Amino acid sequence: MPRLTGTIVAGGAPAEGAYVQIQNLAGDFQAEVRTDAAGRFVLHPIRGRWRLVCWLPGDGRAEHEVEVVAEDLDVEVALADPPSLPVQPSGR
Repeated sequence: MPRLTGTIVAGGAPAEGAYVQIQNLAGDFQAEVRTDAAGRFVLHPIRGRWRLVCWLPGDGRAEHEVEVVAEDLDVEVALADPPSLPVQPSGR
């Protein structure tokens, strides 16, 4: 079975403790792992097309589609910055 490995980065640095979830293209959950101190993860999916949903609470999110074939696959996913909340006037 091929290995799907990768690195998750946030702000150009490894995202330690990020969640990496693998889903089929219909959005059905298949598995979830967390990254190590170097932002690395390992999954063992069967061949096919998959969606990686990656996030680090408070530090961004990304989705990345991959195709797993007979060989191992290594990817890098950069988390997008979380949306900023609008600043409310103080009402003074």
